[in-house]
Amino acid sequence: MKHLFIFFALMLTLVGCGGGGGGAAITYTVTGVVKWLPTNAPPNPSATVISSLASVATNASDGSFVISAPSGTTSLLVTFTPVGQAPIAFTFRFAALAGNTDLGELFLTNQKVSLRGRVVASDTGGGISGARISFAGQQVLTDSSGNYDLLDVAYDPAALANFQSITGRASANAYLAATFGAASAPVGGVVAMDDISLIPQSSDTPPGVPGNIYGSVTPAASAVGTTVVLYFNAIPVRQFTVGADRQYYFWVLPGTYSLRATQGTLTVPDTAVTLSFIQAPVKKDLVLR
Repeated sequence: MKHLFIFFALMLTLVGCGGGGGGAAITYTVTGVVKWLPTNAPPNPSATVISSLASVATNASDGSFVISAPSGTTSLLVTFTPVGQAPIAFTFRFAALAGNTDLGELFLTNQKVSLRGRVVASDTGGGISGARISFAGQQVLTDSSGNYDLLDVAYDPAALANFQSITGRASANAYLAATFGAASAPVGGVVAMDDISLIPQSSDTPPGVPGNIYGSVTPAASAVGTTVVLYFNAIPVRQFTVGADRQYYFWVLPGTYSLRATQGTLTVPDTAVTLSFIQAPVKKDLVLR
């Protein structure tokens, strides 16, 4: 019991030092869901989430938590003692808090690995500097060449399917965000990732062999400057700004998509569109209201 007390005391000290923003007057609310990777379920018994201001237990039924942290905080500590096992601790790192933040799912287990890869632009193939990579609750920015090394990611060889089901996210200024997964097991503690390709927000470059979705935007007086976004499985995959011809154009592979358009206070609610064959373009006109 004495050793356990010392362990948690040290963890609290680390969070207080590493969280940033000590003594700051402004505090924000941080939310998230903690999961035990081997079961892909909430930790049982509950885990403990620690900031420099507070310590809270995760909800026993869904693993969720709500905690306060100072402005500028860049990490939270999560501790957990599996039944019959030694305590474990994960430090989850993120961008400095500048507002209330939802961290999504934070995964715990007895092992940690690194994810190593590169984020590139779909139009040039060049690396994207400063892209944010998020996976299993950990976050990191790419370097000047688009490379990243995401540390302390939960991994369990006995739960490979659970690990590979985790959805990561890559985002960067002026690019559409993309999701990704870890398709392979680690070698020497490192998971080698495929390149993550981000599409420029203004791009209509076809991905491989293209299909075609297009249409007009009305009323004519409001069409110019309208932003039209194409979604696939709720993920934005194309964005187009309407010009003087009052038309939008997307080149995509066959599939079922959703269109959304905005122009100031005017909008077009989500509109479904299905492209069945690459040889059969689909015209879908949009009316701003």
